[in-house]
Amino acid sequence: MGERESGTLKLRLGLPATKRDVLLAKLVSRLSLVVVTLLPLFVVLGVLMSSVYGGIPLVAFGLTAGWLLFYTSVWTTFVVGVSAAFTSPFRVLAAICGTYLFFSPVTRIWDMVVMCLFSLVFAGSLTIHH
Repeated sequence: MGERESGTLKLRLGLPATKRDVLLAKLVSRLSLVVVTLLPLFVVLGVLMSSVYGGIPLVAFGLTAGWLLFYTSVWTTFVVGVSAAFTSPFRVLAAICGTYLFFSPVTRIWDMVVMCLFSLVFAGSLTIHH
């Protein structure tokens, strides 16, 4: 059961903290959970790779780990924001899944929209020429 259904959110917002404070606290807690979960995994992965391959390319490994932390942090921030915007958990799920499918390289919807717009602006028609 969520905070809205159980009444915890109403109690929390009745305290001196503002809605922004509650949202920021929730975001910080979720982001810290992501970092605390992923960092030990990177350490274990680094140790395993070092033992199997005799070493790891530190710059590439560090950039990959940093990119993964950034990517998960962006999605976590997005999910917390969408969760705060909608009252129904089903709407939250639909918004998150819809956004992922829209930007997903698998469905390529975003690519089609951008290519059609660029074709319209620069060629004067919606026909895409490859």
